Amino acid sequence: MSTSTSNVQSKKQHQRMNPFQKRQFTTIIGNQAKGAMSEQICQKKKITKKCPSMSLDNFLNNNQEYEDEHEGEDEHEGEYEQEKGETSKRKRGKTKCLEAHARSLEDRMEIIFNEYGVPIGPDQRTFVQFSNFLGTMARSSDFCPLVYTNWKAVPDKDLIWAYVKQKYIIPDVGKKVVFAILNDAWRRHKCAIKEEHFSKYKTTYERLKNRPKDIPESHFKELIRYWSLGNIQD
Repeated sequence: MSTSTSNVQSKKQHQRMNPFQKRQFTTIIGNQAKGAMSEQICQKKKITKKCPSMSLDNFLNNNQEYEDEHEGEDEHEGEYEQEKGETSKRKRGKTKCLEAHARSLEDRMEIIFNEYGVPIGPDQRTFVQFSNFLGTMARSSDFCPLVYTNWKAVPDKDLIWAYVKQKYIIPDVGKKVVFAILNDAWRRHKCAIKEEHFSKYKTTYERLKNRPKDIPESHFKELIRYWSLGNIQD
């Protein structure tokens, strides 16, 4: 099928959507574009490596020269260990969607998709709540830990899908959109963590002292080592 034919069909499909469907379709495409833009901002302009899909632990073990080049860089880490007991300032957290996570099978809400896999109902408010719920999963170290080079390497996606279906009634045609939203949210979350908790500080001591509290310390230490490698394309 030629590109022009495909574009004509896509245009016709879009024209058949009602205003709510068009907004949802535009929102999904817009979020994916926003995620790609955020990822580009996080990366250096000069890219020297492209990471394969794997855990950060395996990647670092395969790039052992990092340890030799940065030996002694963590000399202040001991000072951080002594200060861990200090109380940090409380900050307003992300949306947690506790009601959705506590929902039983009997109380599940239905998300309706059309034949093209675009969410069309039951209404915009419900879909926004659903998107926020997926965002909490993408930011969860239990569901989607950041200790992987890219989203493709994140394991247990079948378990993630099963959990989503425990909280919402979703047809299989919606699975692609669900994982597109999770992928986008996970990448933007990883980018935000790098900007706010790694790039803003110069030393490992400062970075650990300002670690995001919703990320396990062991995970954040791996991220520090990984990002310290420099010009890497996730």
